[in-house]
Amino acid sequence: MKKLIALILCAALALSCAAALAEAAPEKEDIVTINMNGAFALKGLLPEGYKWALDPNSTSEQMLGAFSTDDLTRPILQLSIALDDTYGDVERLNDLSDEELQILEDTYRYDSTVEISYTETAHGTKLMVVREVGTDRDYVAFFTIYKGHMIDLVLVPGMEAEDPTITQEQVDTCVKLLSDLDFVPVEAPAA
Repeated sequence: MKKLIALILCAALALSCAAALAEAAPEKEDIVTINMNGAFALKGLLPEGYKWALDPNSTSEQMLGAFSTDDLTRPILQLSIALDDTYGDVERLNDLSDEELQILEDTYRYDSTVEISYTETAHGTKLMVVREVGTDRDYVAFFTIYKGHMIDLVLVPGMEAEDPTITQEQVDTCVKLLSDLDFVPVEAPAA
């Protein structure tokens, strides 16, 4: 009987801990709703101190915006999402062949010296990581495809950064932001 009571107490404690952890998880924010081949809301966890601003030049073909902070020494994260008919049937970047990836890589090699590598989000979605290594202003671009949408997140140093070098911690922040980004279908607003 004592063992049964101890087992029940252990199970109750485990459930309490799980509930506490679930409550502590931050809730994802609504970032923006866009309508490209169906409406969807972007939800995510913004990096601490950052806010989202939609670029007024956004269109129904391409959404542009930036995550920034009032601290001009911190980096800016520029986000672009566009629906491309060429990749309309591609679920994720993971689905492309090496030859198709090479074509995408070549689009980044047009004007500057870059190093291209790959990583993954926490959910296993392949990310192309493009790092400027020439004499131009440093940047790191993260590119992926999700359900035919081309997603490009560009990390640039803050305008008043003393050291314009991009750190691994900043790169990790971008990968986390993309990992936490959800595309949630919504009903399109009536025209």
